[in-house]
Amino acid sequence: MKEDCIVIDAPLLFESKLNQICDFVIGIIAKEEEKIERICKRDGISKEMAKKRLSIQMSEEELQKRADYMIVNDGNMKMLEEKIKNIWDENKQ
Repeated sequence: MKEDCIVIDAPLLFESKLNQICDFVIGIIAKEEEKIERICKRDGISKEMAKKRLSIQMSEEELQKRADYMIVNDGNMKMLEEKIKNIWDENKQ
């Protein structure tokens, strides 16, 4: 049974080819405005800078094609953690 886990939080996971060392990939998507607000709050940057960062990332459509699992982050942190835990539990064998 797998008990150890390393999480890579990389917006450019596929572009950097880090996905090649992953057992599975979870793509997390959210509404554009929510993403911008979260980035601004987390990093203390302007909306324009947040939009620029998002513009270099893979589209949600392409992410859905490449990821093994998709999560819509439309709730609070506890809800997101529960969704991730369910995927982890499914894969820890």
